[in-house]
Amino acid sequence: MLSAKRRIRFLLFFLTLGLTLLFGGWGSAGAPRRSQEHALRLLTTETPQVVLGRWRVQLETPQYLRLGDAGLVRLSLLPLEESSSTPEGPSLPGDVVLPADALGATTATRPTMIAEARLDLAGMEVRPDQEISEPLFPGQPLTFFWSVRAVQAGEYQGVAWLHLRLLTDGEETRLPLSAQEVRLQVRTLWGLSVSTARWLSLLWGTLTFVLGFPYLKEVALWLQQKVQHQGGKGG
Repeated sequence: MLSAKRRIRFLLFFLTLGLTLLFGGWGSAGAPRRSQEHALRLLTTETPQVVLGRWRVQLETPQYLRLGDAGLVRLSLLPLEESSSTPEGPSLPGDVVLPADALGATTATRPTMIAEARLDLAGMEVRPDQEISEPLFPGQPLTFFWSVRAVQAGEYQGVAWLHLRLLTDGEETRLPLSAQEVRLQVRTLWGLSVSTARWLSLLWGTLTFVLGFPYLKEVALWLQQKVQHQGGKGG
């Protein structure tokens, strides 16, 4: 039978091993992501209407964040081919009709299109925290990125804004394209941030090694004796 000292050491070994796995697993596991999307068409006011571009607006966010981690929010405009786009019709939910004065002097004039995006997320640190602008071309994808971080656990909600700026013949027009709700949950493990959990995992892992080292020596000696015994039988 094990002595009282060895029994205590044995119990402490499994306790520290369990804490190492708990804190290490929570500190290293990546959060799953979720997405929401809708179709977008840019139309002219002329009859019949001309489609200047088709996109799928996709917003991707983490399902949750661990306190201390930085999360990635991504807003993409993915081009839709004519064959895979939504059916043509006089009016669809994602339609944006451009004002007549935004198209220039002739219908052949294509305006310069600039997409502008901003992420409003009250209570969280957002980088970049200002509006981002990128040229928008029909048939070309476009993606905006933000890094978000919270200083305390809780539920956060905000809006990812997308606008279109049109430049034609020196004139400028700005139109709203999309406003998608963003919800983020920031979690802790027993009130601990992810960096604290990682340090505790390292600490408990060190203690686990110290407590388990004598048992590792015994196992190694047992295996060595078993190999020698099998070798003796084979000889």
